[in-house]
Amino acid sequence: MHLINARNVHQALPQAIDLLARVGVERRSRNGPVLVSPDPVATTYERPIERVVFWPHRDANPAFHVFESLYMLAGRNDLAGLQRYIKDFGRYSDDGATLAGAYGFRWRRAFGRDQLAHIVHALQNDPCDRRQVLQMWDSQRDLVTIGKDVCCNLVATFQIGVDGRLDMLVTQRSGDIIWGVYGANAVHFAVLQEYVARCIGCELGTFTHVTANYHAYLDTLAAVADLPARTRGLYSVPTPLDDPYRDDRVRVVPMPSGTQAELDATIRALLSEADEGYDSGSEGPDRDTEPWAYAQMLVLRAHHEWRTNAAPERYTRSLAVLDEPAVADVDWIVAMRQWLERREAVWHAKQEVA
Repeated sequence: MHLINARNVHQALPQAIDLLARVGVERRSRNGPVLVSPDPVATTYERPIERVVFWPHRDANPAFHVFESLYMLAGRNDLAGLQRYIKDFGRYSDDGATLAGAYGFRWRRAFGRDQLAHIVHALQNDPCDRRQVLQMWDSQRDLVTIGKDVCCNLVATFQIGVDGRLDMLVTQRSGDIIWGVYGANAVHFAVLQEYVARCIGCELGTFTHVTANYHAYLDTLAAVADLPARTRGLYSVPTPLDDPYRDDRVRVVPMPSGTQAELDATIRALLSEADEGYDSGSEGPDRDTEPWAYAQMLVLRAHHEWRTNAAPERYTRSLAVLDEPAVADVDWIVAMRQWLERREAVWHAKQEVA
């Protein structure tokens, strides 16, 4: 097994690409040729709360990551909400309306109980409990059904360590390192870990992600293949790594501590506003008393303005949403602004050519 230890996912991604470049073997897959590690890989994040990848080569959509994380915590499995952020998400749906492998639905509804509520209650009552395993794999369906959406991640284990912090270990049968392991997975599982920790009332520990089939599709790998060369200081040459977290250029706004019911109500309100297109007339979260929810809302609202307007208004309106000095250095706000500015620059370049 190969081991990657990193402060955060922004630092882990270049290490992952370097690992595959050194040990990867090219193989075919049902979705095209991949470079795969001959052995499983375990990635441990020391600070899972730092969950934004800022490398422009990756060009991750921050609004999708924010929405999907909240969507999972709410236990949803509808397709429509996610299609606002990724239009062709329907390719994973068997019925055109739902996602059979939706993690959040399995966390909170699919197996006849709210697993998260049980885990929170158990760890609140016994911090030494070692039996709190969150199930995602459904052998009755996933093992025998040929469907479009089969869970890649199988179980998550929660334990409060000797230091009093909540550690989480996720086991994955197969993971694409660009879109999955160091993309969506690094975000929504870290958000899950923070949610459980806040409900229990403890701090976050480490997040370890163990992937059995660790791979990257050759066509997507090409766009980020030079990242290791840009960050060689991680391994040999003492050049500084460009990490906005380490350099204090961005800050994290933590999820508030509270009861599970209180956090669930906040999450439902954020999703409801996004689903309704911010037409409800609600003022939304308060900037000063609800900073976490406020930042999440700004990211989702900026994406709404970008999605529902034509250029150039889509850029002026969406960037105006983020023009709030009090949160200008929050990680998700910075990432969303950069994502929009990259698209605005491409649009302006096309206008000049035309």
